[in-house]
Amino acid sequence: MRRRSVATIGAALLVLAGCGGGSDSESADSGGGGGTQSAPEVVRIVVPADSGLFWDIYVAEEEGMFEANGIESEVTLTPGPAPTIAALSGGAADVGAPFAEQALAAMEQGAPLSIFAGQSNRILATVVGARDVTSAADLQGQKVATSNVDDVVTILMDKALAEEGLEAGDFDKIIVGSSGERYQSLQSGAVGAVSLTAPIDRRALREGFPVLVEISEPGILTAHFGTDEFLEERPEVAAAYVRSMQQAVEWLLDPANEERAVEILVDRTKVDPADAQATYDLYFAEDVFLEGSVVDEDLLADTLAFLSSTGRVNGTPDPADYINRAALDAAAEQD
Repeated sequence: MRRRSVATIGAALLVLAGCGGGSDSESADSGGGGGTQSAPEVVRIVVPADSGLFWDIYVAEEEGMFEANGIESEVTLTPGPAPTIAALSGGAADVGAPFAEQALAAMEQGAPLSIFAGQSNRILATVVGARDVTSAADLQGQKVATSNVDDVVTILMDKALAEEGLEAGDFDKIIVGSSGERYQSLQSGAVGAVSLTAPIDRRALREGFPVLVEISEPGILTAHFGTDEFLEERPEVAAAYVRSMQQAVEWLLDPANEERAVEILVDRTKVDPADAQATYDLYFAEDVFLEGSVVDEDLLADTLAFLSSTGRVNGTPDPADYINRAALDAAAEQD
């Protein structure tokens, strides 16, 4: 596996565009009688944050599921969901796990992407206040940092704060890329509150920052998106990717692997072990991960209805139009 981090989408595209991962398999001398052995297929993966949301990808790398399925994973951390979608849409990556609501909206505008594996079925986040901000009412005239104006966490945050009597014009919303960066802005006193996801929100709670809103929204899908080119021209590799995710989630859901799963999250997100353990406990209490990486059309319909209610997609779209099931079907046939 190869891991990269980029500071801007321009850098992401330049770095990714030069990477391998074409459809042609190379051959290497097996050293045993002149036979050949296919080299692993490079799959370029983009994610928008170091987060527990991508635990399945981390496990597939660290526990060898990608390798066992003939994949050399190349993960690039982008500055956020929009750069992740840009890398995919521009052909600089094969697979990504952007927040689904932004990817679905991009598909509405013609982005050449499809959902080909499910990931989770619930959005979890926390709105955390500065030490002197103990209620939503205290945010009057304050700055609130969030990830993006149109991602689902921000939409749900606005809804929750409105239910507490705080309208959008009552505070100044600012965009700060990652949970880690937002937490730094909270620690420095630059903002009155931030939206955070696990494991960073678990750290904020442990360090005594007040919780203003806990978000736990069922029926909101997150998923693995593939470029149409990757899914259509490299179907065997797409199926191998799906098998890797299925195996990784099965491994994650086995309580016998709890200690190792926490270690992996600590290594990949650089958080305190206590926060990684709290994230593990939260995710399994809330039943976050989708066993079998299924893509449930009813769940996707719920997500699309939610996006339609916020104006992110138009009308009542057919969930089937957003899904490419070929890789899931091929993975099932090989079980």
